[in-house]
Amino acid sequence: MSMRGGQYSSDHQKKASLKQSFKVCFCFRRIFRVKMVEAPEEVKHVFNKYSNNGTMSLDDLHKFLVEFQGEKDARKEDAQEIFNSLRHLNIFQRRGLHIEAFFRYLLSDQNDPIISRPGLVHHDMTAPLAHYFLYTGHNSYLTGNQFNSDSSTLPIIEALKKGVRVIELDLWPNSRGNDAEMVKDIFGEMLYIPDSQQLEFPSPQSLKRKVMISTKPPEYPDAKELATYDDGEEEYDENAIMGYRNLIGIHAGKPKGDKENWFAHQSTSQVKRLSLSEQELEDVAKTHATDIVRFTQRNLLRIYPKGTRLDSSNYDPMVGWMHGAQMVAFNMQVGICGVPADTTWMKRTKAIEDEWNPVWNEEFRFALRVPELALLRIEALEYDTSGKHDFGGQTCLPVWELKTGIRAVPLYSRKGHQYPSISSSPQTYAIPLSS
Repeated sequence: MSMRGGQYSSDHQKKASLKQSFKVCFCFRRIFRVKMVEAPEEVKHVFNKYSNNGTMSLDDLHKFLVEFQGEKDARKEDAQEIFNSLRHLNIFQRRGLHIEAFFRYLLSDQNDPIISRPGLVHHDMTAPLAHYFLYTGHNSYLTGNQFNSDSSTLPIIEALKKGVRVIELDLWPNSRGNDAEMVKDIFGEMLYIPDSQQLEFPSPQSLKRKVMISTKPPEYPDAKELATYDDGEEEYDENAIMGYRNLIGIHAGKPKGDKENWFAHQSTSQVKRLSLSEQELEDVAKTHATDIVRFTQRNLLRIYPKGTRLDSSNYDPMVGWMHGAQMVAFNMQVGICGVPADTTWMKRTKAIEDEWNPVWNEEFRFALRVPELALLRIEALEYDTSGKHDFGGQTCLPVWELKTGIRAVPLYSRKGHQYPSISSSPQTYAIPLSS
């Protein structure tokens, strides 16, 4: 049983070409390094341009935000907030910012690279649900592998904190047949009750603070099964089934028959959700790609990991996203991808040995065909001459949401947790130039 509610990321397909240039000046500092990283030459050059006699005034900082950072709507009050956040530091001067304080600001959470701030949504959220990609979890209740790990509510809580909007639960019917009443009692007014026949899905805006159930509708028992009960029991069973069916906001199902017919005959009335494994999608996409895209224009398509992924590993979600699959279910590990022309680009800086505070000063350029779906992944590795380089941290950013200018980029572990040493002052930064 899948449930969803809240906010979603919009999928606005624009057939435009965009060249995005990133000048990368990474500074990665170990947690046990107390000494402050010295500002790179690029930062010193920018500071000298927007300061006078080694001091950046309030007006200078405001000018820097508007001109260099591209924040056209920045106010002097915003610059004042930055000043106030640095007053407790010994490197702050009343007349303005010295290079050390300016550099500290560049590495702070106030200088994040994403346009939208946490908790704020700037996309149109009034279109039907089928127009959006939904952050979807797979077997959200498992604590480890798919074979013998325990079930717990803790992974569900952790997934919700990370922004997952589709949680998978198993609901086993009890002998009393009061499952529907139990669901209504638990969720109360938060439970979304659909119309009898939905011609289109509701919008994310209308589903805020709502829980929506998506599952396969229960089937009525046939006449032979009902014959074993008396009239009263038969009526009770039918009422229980109807009560449960009426709670289902999105009717789900699995494809039947030959795969050539899965998307060939689509209902023009009630919308639905179809579930395919990653392998099933890859197979049917080879010959029926257009039918899949047409299906996802009104309906929901869920993709889930194949059954052989017992270690809870994840698959490449690119195929699903390319064909409009809104619910690409993950085992809660981050995947990186874009369209085919955009996934082949991987560039690496030169290795710097025996340096606690490395500065690379390298520039990378990427030509993107569909920037709305492109993601910029930054990974820090510890160079090892004897074998495989050690993983240091990573981050993944949507290109379409990036700000220009010098931006702080925090690093995360493989499980998606932000490193504590970077939570207050991110120590890796990049310079995305104008597109």
